[in-house]
Amino acid sequence: IAKWRFKSRLPVRAVSVAEGIVLLGSESADAESNMPRGDQRGLLTALNAQSGAVLWSRPVPSWIHSDVLIYKHRVYVTCGRWPMMHVGGLLALDAKTGATIWTVKADAGMMPGAAIDSGNGSIVTAGGDGVIQTFSLADGSRKNTVGIGAADGMSSIRLDDSGVAFVGAASKLQSYS
Repeated sequence: IAKWRFKSRLPVRAVSVAEGIVLLGSESADAESNMPRGDQRGLLTALNAQSGAVLWSRPVPSWIHSDVLIYKHRVYVTCGRWPMMHVGGLLALDAKTGATIWTVKADAGMMPGAAIDSGNGSIVTAGGDGVIQTFSLADGSRKNTVGIGAADGMSSIRLDDSGVAFVGAASKLQSYS
């Protein structure tokens, strides 16, 4: 039995739940077409997990393709679109209001989901530029960059208990520390 329902105005591509919040990530209204035109921003909507009431909703620079992270009252979202040479990025937002805390712009989309390394106070991303990047959770400053030899279109980063990153790019799975 459904407790509540919500109708998004854009195609939902990501759902995350934590801290009493449901986050929906969307791509543009015409993302399914062969020739997307017009507003190509994604949309991030926060709902109350108990009632389904909208807490806030806001655009992000590009499409959201991967699950959004919620960690210590902040929301971390990657964005980008196909083809991967379109701009993308990483945003840190206040979970209660959706206000921007910091933003990292990327020349190539960051379509895969990021991973949080809580022991290191960082967030790890990959994207269309074939690079794994590590940023500070506090202020978004870049901590590290490692080339992975191929673009990562959709394989989300995963970290093991020791902070080793695993990512798929092209036809390979690779690990990085």
